[in-house]
Amino acid sequence: MDELLTQPPVQIIWTERLQLKTIRMEDLDDVMSFIVLPDVMKWTSVGAVTTKEQGYKWLSARALGPEAYNFSVRERDLTCSDPEAVHPRVIGLFGSFHWPSCGYMLHPDFFGKGYATEGMKAFIPAYFERVPPASEGGTGHDLIDAYADAENWASMKVLEKLGFTKCETLLNEFEGPMGIRDSVVYRLARPGRTLDDLGFGNSQADDEGPPEPPVQ
Repeated sequence: MDELLTQPPVQIIWTERLQLKTIRMEDLDDVMSFIVLPDVMKWTSVGAVTTKEQGYKWLSARALGPEAYNFSVRERDLTCSDPEAVHPRVIGLFGSFHWPSCGYMLHPDFFGKGYATEGMKAFIPAYFERVPPASEGGTGHDLIDAYADAENWASMKVLEKLGFTKCETLLNEFEGPMGIRDSVVYRLARPGRTLDDLGFGNSQADDEGPPEPPVQ
């Protein structure tokens, strides 16, 4: 099989309440349960998926290839004596579709539980381990960024809790289900680096109110 179509090795990240596991094409049915929902996909450029064929293409772009670094999210079964027991249902997706950007989405049944902050807090250190540092002539990155719709206040609050800095607003940056949208760009430097020394020192003041970023 062509390298670009292979699935990466499985990695598992644990948090207090969640398991993040490398997304697999076998997860398609569970993933379909939330990517068909307008409330989940309204902040993305593609909008809600309407067929399983579309869902397969959407997931394959995030699950296949040497730089695919996306995770299915399951709840841990805290009633079980086995510390690695999880509920089987995939409830969301965290990861990086294109380095250095990150994002996440959750099924609406699991909104309001703090899972976005908890999961991304665990994902970010793993991302910096997976992605090599920037070097002259290299392809690594010394930051991670997130693009959020300028009206997605809930996600902007999550990003700020995670330590991201609001850096710029891109007007008319993409077209989605709600029309032409502005994006707010948040950035976080690799540990040991700062946005200042990476050339992103002029962050925007948070004067617009505080963007769930999609896994783009």
